[in-house]
Amino acid sequence: MNPFADVNWNPGLAEKRKFALSLIIGFPLLAGFFSLVLRLATHSWKPFFLWLAIIGFGAGVILWLLPAIAYGDAWSAEGWAGTLSISPATLRATIIDIGRGLKRLGVSGLVTVNGHFGNREPIALAARTLLEIGLPLLHLDYPGLEAAAAEFCSTKPAGPGFYHADEVETAMMLALAPESVRMDRAVAEYPKFPPTFGSEPLQLHSFNTSGVFGDPRAATAETGEKLIGCIVAESVRLVDLWQKAHA
Repeated sequence: MNPFADVNWNPGLAEKRKFALSLIIGFPLLAGFFSLVLRLATHSWKPFFLWLAIIGFGAGVILWLLPAIAYGDAWSAEGWAGTLSISPATLRATIIDIGRGLKRLGVSGLVTVNGHFGNREPIALAARTLLEIGLPLLHLDYPGLEAAAAEFCSTKPAGPGFYHADEVETAMMLALAPESVRMDRAVAEYPKFPPTFGSEPLQLHSFNTSGVFGDPRAATAETGEKLIGCIVAESVRLVDLWQKAHA
């Protein structure tokens, strides 16, 4: 695994097959304990990159780790202090521009690792454009998390597949960066989702007061390690299948 900052001008670099790996992640949505902070997304994917470095995908494959993109589309959370958002069009254009640059450098594939729900659509649309120019993109968004949460967590999510400042995210932070977690401030909230949620644009503060969706109080580092292990294993499996399909 090589940080992309270590790339030099050596023309021989382009002669080898390469797959660039990029973190496309979220940012602090709320102040204090209730944030899915940038550190969560960055920390939680470190084991994933280590495993990629270990398996290596065979001879001639170089894995480059790009710098994280620290902003995304968080319009739905703009009602809470501490939220900084960029438009879907901006995020989409950013990924496309990065992809075009990687293609020019001879990189043959891009994996995006997303840590925020609002980024999904811009990444998917960017992937279409990049595929048309010959750069396949695989979009990972915590694959396997829902099944793992159902198996290892003792609390229920606020909604199907909806995890925010709950047992899931808190457990992962306890496993990765326990010094940043204030369990003494943990509170539960199970808001009532509007009937039109998912069918029209809605800002989350209109039906949630704390930013918590679920109950973080049962979170443990042990649970977090199990969740991360499942996510990493499924991610590595998908990347391996994708890389072989585009070899």
